[in-house]
Amino acid sequence: MAKRSAGTDDHLVLTFHAEGRPVDQLHGAACTFLPEAHVVSTSRETGGTGEPDLAELGRAMASAAREEIERTGARRVTGIGHSRGADVLAAVAIAAPGLFDAIALLHPTRPIAGGDVPALAMTRVLVTGGKTDDSPPPEVTQAIADWFSMQKADVMLAWHPGKHEIPQSEVDTLGDFLI
Repeated sequence: MAKRSAGTDDHLVLTFHAEGRPVDQLHGAACTFLPEAHVVSTSRETGGTGEPDLAELGRAMASAAREEIERTGARRVTGIGHSRGADVLAAVAIAAPGLFDAIALLHPTRPIAGGDVPALAMTRVLVTGGKTDDSPPPEVTQAIADWFSMQKADVMLAWHPGKHEIPQSEVDTLGDFLI
């Protein structure tokens, strides 16, 4: 199940929703900030229970992303994910380095395990988190940003004083990052 909005230029935005949120959780924000872009919000149904294997899911979602790139003719690709959706987006970026020009990881929850991925160099990466969040704690958010920095990605780390919610200040940061 996916929600699609056709754009008028060569930019594709893929959004990945938080667990328990609707597929189109981030769709409206993407359309608002990048009105000319094609926007696709996809479900990541795993068919199983428990924690998905992120590496496997990343490879599967990378294949789906390539299909959307071919379908839209996109030459620029941006990803936006929240919470578990941010974890999936990070896994897609790692499985297919070079696929994205920019990724916004809003409150990613799982540390990144794995070695170097040099092809992520110069990818623009936004990582956000809440200073009092316990899912994930700030140390995990910082470690994720540090991992991308070690890959020589162009990383922006943004904090807000709250927990796992997305306050207006974070929406503004996302908008500044995207445009």
